[in-house]
Order: sequence, then structure tokens, then C-alpha cells
Amino acid sequence: RKGKLTEVKATASKLFQDCAVWQIVVILPLAIFLLRFYKYIF
Repeated sequence: RKGKLTEVKATASKLFQDCAVWQIVVILPLAIFLLRFYKYIF
């Protein structure tokens, strides 16, 4: 039973890391695009 909890924690941390990676992958190009957009406007 305790091993199961550890397994769940490991899976949760893995999912969290995957989410963080996806956020970086999505936000980084978006941030670059916005920076270029602001430079273009001002």
C-alpha cells in the first residue's frame, strides 16, 4: 500500500514536469512573438 502511494507520487511529479515543459514550449514562442509585436508597434 505504501509502495502504491510512492508510485502515485512519482507519476504525479512526472506529469507535473511534462506540464511544465509544455508550458515552456507554448509560452516561450508566444513571448518572443509578443516582444516582436511590441517592437513593431512602438
